[in-house]
Amino acid sequence: MKQLSQIVSLLFLFVLKGHIAYPYDFEVNGIYYDYDSRNQAAIVTFRSSFSSDEKYSGNLDVPVSVSYNGRTLPVLSIGNDAFRSCTELESVSLPFGLTNIGGNAFNGCTKISKIIIPETVTNIGRNAFEGCTAMSEINIPDNVKYIQEETFKGCANLTSVHLPINLSLIDVCAFAGCSQLQFIRIPAATTFIEAGAFSGCEQLETLVFEDSTEKIELRVDYLYGPFYGCKLKAIYFGRPVNSFPYITPCLDVSQTETISICSNFKSSNLFYNCNTLSTIYFFCENPEGTSFSFSNQTYLNSTLYIPIGTKDRYLGAEGWKSFFNIQEMDVKDMWNGNVQPTNGDENRINQVKTNAVLIQSNNGTLIISGADDGTSIEIYATSGVIVGYAKASSSSTVISTGLKNGEIAIVKIGNKSVKVVMK
Repeated sequence: MKQLSQIVSLLFLFVLKGHIAYPYDFEVNGIYYDYDSRNQAAIVTFRSSFSSDEKYSGNLDVPVSVSYNGRTLPVLSIGNDAFRSCTELESVSLPFGLTNIGGNAFNGCTKISKIIIPETVTNIGRNAFEGCTAMSEINIPDNVKYIQEETFKGCANLTSVHLPINLSLIDVCAFAGCSQLQFIRIPAATTFIEAGAFSGCEQLETLVFEDSTEKIELRVDYLYGPFYGCKLKAIYFGRPVNSFPYITPCLDVSQTETISICSNFKSSNLFYNCNTLSTIYFFCENPEGTSFSFSNQTYLNSTLYIPIGTKDRYLGAEGWKSFFNIQEMDVKDMWNGNVQPTNGDENRINQVKTNAVLIQSNNGTLIISGADDGTSIEIYATSGVIVGYAKASSSSTVISTGLKNGEIAIVKIGNKSVKVVMK
C-alpha cells in the first residue's frame, strides 16, 4: 500500500512538473499563447508563474494577430494571470481588436506607469490591474459595462480615471486604495456602486454624478459605503442618490463645502448633519415640491444659489426660507460638474469650444487642440497597433505615442481619421 502511494505521488509530481513547464500551447517572438479553438483565436498567457527568470520583462508589443504552423490567428484576449507579478515589465502595447483582459492579468506589475486599453475591449476581469502602483492614469473603454471586484485596487499613484459611458456597475473595492485620486465622474448609465468601491481614496475631493432621471443605488456594507474614507469637498448631484440598505447614510459629507443639486433630485436627508457647507447650487425653479434637510449652521452661514426669478418662491417655501443668504444666478453659470467648483462668479473657468482641430507632433508626442471635450482620440501605427489613447480635454490633449520621427501616425478623433507624419 505504501509503495502504491509513492507511485501515485510520483505520477502527480510528474504531471505537475509537466504543467509547470508547459502551461501554454505555443510561443511566437517571446510571447506565449493558448489556442482558443472555439473562436479560432489566440490568448496571451504566461510561460511560468513559478520562476522569476521566465516572467515577461522590459517593453512588450502584443500583435494584432499571430502566425503559427501556417495559420494566422487574431489576438482577442489577455488571459488570466498572463502578466501577473511581472515586476520587471515596464510597458505593454495592446492591439486594437482585443476584447478581453482576464482576471489578475496585470496584477502586481509595479513598473507599468501607463497602459492604453483599446476601445474594442468589452470585459476586464477581477483584480486585473490590482497593485499597479506606478500607474498614473487609466481610460476604460466605453464598451465596458461592469468594473469587477478589486480591478484597480491599490493603484496608489492613480490620479486620472475615465469611466465608460455605458458603465452600469462598480463592484466591491474596485478602486480601493487609489490614494492619489482626486476627482471622479460617475456616468449617467451607472445604476449601482458597491460598498468600498472607492474606500481609502484619501485625496478624493470632487465627486460628480452625471445627469440622469434614474436614481443610483449606493451599497452600504455594515457602516461603510462606496466612498468610505474619502474627504469629499464638492459633490455634483445630477440624479437622485439612494442608500442601500436605506437605513444607513451612503455618503460621508461631514467635510463637504460645495454641493450642486439638479432639478430632478427632489428630496434628501444626506446634508442634515453637515456643518461645513458654504455653497449650494440648486437648479430647481419650483422648490415647493422638494424636501431637503440642512443643519442650522448651513442655514446661517452658507450661500444658496437659485435660478433667476425664483427667489420669492424660495422665500415662501418650507425649509428653503430658513436660509439667511439666497442669491439668484443664471443656471448656465451654476456649477454643473464639468470644471472645479467656484464660489459665486470669482475665478470662474470659461470653457471655449472650436470647430478647428490642430494636430502637432514633437519627438513622438502628439498635441491635439480644438477637439470637443470628452471625444475619444486613438493613435495607431501603420501596423494597426494602437499606440496612444486619451479623451480630449477642453484645451489641448497631449498623447505620447513612442513613434519615431518620419513614421506615420493614424489619428482617429471621434469618427474621423487623419494621417500625421511624426516630426
